[in-house]
Amino acid sequence: ALTLEFPEGVPVWNPEGTEWLMGSFPVVVENEVNAGEYGFLKEQWLEKKNPGLMTFGIRLYLRKRFIFAFHPDDTSYILLQNLSNYRKGFEYAVLAPMTGSRSVLTIADEAAHKIIRKNINPAFRPLALQSIAEQVSNRHIRKAFADLTTDARKGLVLQPVLRNFMLGLVSEAAFKTNDPDIGHQFEKLQSTLFTNVLAAVPYGTLIPTEANRVTRAASGKLRAHARRMILEARAQLAEFAKQGKTPPPAATLLDVLVRPPEDGGHGFRDDEEIIDQCCTFLFAGHETTSASLEWFAYALATHPDEEKALFEEAESVVSLQAVPTLDTVLHHMPLLNRFMREVWRVWPAAPSVVRTAVDDDVLPGSGQVVPAGLAVVVSTFYAQRLPLIWGDDADEFRPARWDEPHSAIVARAEKLVASGGRSLFLEQQKACKLQQPPWNRPNEPLADRIPRTAWMPFLVGHRSCIGQNFAQHAVLLSAAVMLRRYKWRMS
Repeated sequence: ALTLEFPEGVPVWNPEGTEWLMGSFPVVVENEVNAGEYGFLKEQWLEKKNPGLMTFGIRLYLRKRFIFAFHPDDTSYILLQNLSNYRKGFEYAVLAPMTGSRSVLTIADEAAHKIIRKNINPAFRPLALQSIAEQVSNRHIRKAFADLTTDARKGLVLQPVLRNFMLGLVSEAAFKTNDPDIGHQFEKLQSTLFTNVLAAVPYGTLIPTEANRVTRAASGKLRAHARRMILEARAQLAEFAKQGKTPPPAATLLDVLVRPPEDGGHGFRDDEEIIDQCCTFLFAGHETTSASLEWFAYALATHPDEEKALFEEAESVVSLQAVPTLDTVLHHMPLLNRFMREVWRVWPAAPSVVRTAVDDDVLPGSGQVVPAGLAVVVSTFYAQRLPLIWGDDADEFRPARWDEPHSAIVARAEKLVASGGRSLFLEQQKACKLQQPPWNRPNEPLADRIPRTAWMPFLVGHRSCIGQNFAQHAVLLSAAVMLRRYKWRMS
């Protein structure tokens, strides 16, 4: 039950039960997060029967208005073309106790972000992350899935298993250790930050509450672990230099950040900045990868025909007890790669990002007026399920779509209308104009003909996930083992 308002030209929906402090935030969390019904808001939009309406708003904490934008030209404009006017707001500052104040995730100032990104980019170059992903993943996959074999026959809740697995893997990839206390402190940070109402209020984390005390203590212990690892890494480098030896190739992100360029590193001298970037890598890396593997297992369990084809592919290139190489996964398992692209489309690990308008503006796709100070939610989830781009079956998990021509989408839409149904694809095609419509390139592969912001599980542009190569490679390596060794069914 949502009521419509139109302040300043922005349609705003207010669910019943709106609170004076948190607005509609509890209702959104209950439906979109706790219940896992990420399409809650989208369904409300579709009920309006307005195919051209590609923006809508909702009041959240402190009655602040957020507008959701998912027209491809709008999302491209916000994330790629007009970056200077759409900046990260204070919402991201709540992550600072976990990631640090100079993290690429939390810093809002574009000039400062550009400098930090430029400084750490060499550490995240694809070849370096490929090597780290393969080395670390091999060690952790062997142990994690050996342990899993013992419990799997009884049935198990997979989420904590995969989160612990990925937390250990990414912890070693970042800090050169999988000390259980790092994971313990990190879980404390997550549990307090994301359940603390004050975290959503400016400067709320400074108020002397029990949740804030726990947050500060856990953050202090996590950073103390990191400082110890940095000292050990520098001591090892000094010992190699003393002996006149060349250190082995960098095997962790911390190695790359600490080592001088002549030793295959980047030579950061500011320990706190190294800690910030490693903590960011730990936070973003384990959350996105574990969520992706959870949805991968769910997709296998609910699509047995797909699982059978994938198993046959894996069986032909991966032995039962081996962990595959990246070359095998990337270049000899096309069905697995297609399957994971569809997993990331239907269930993106980061379903939305928020940007705040600096000056008054108008979004080019929807024509929506955006007043200065308005928070704009770029919904990855909605953008990747938009009938205009993906067809009327956009909500369905169907990996075969990645190999189909555009004519297949049109044929399904026309068949739906002929049988008396409603085609949102055809309606939106008439109602919405696109700068680069995919139907103008009908014979190109799907990945090439869709707009850049139509599939962006790791975002796009210079604010995209800097560790996306590591995340994708770690997920594909793990998925190949999960697929090869087990059959997945819902219990």
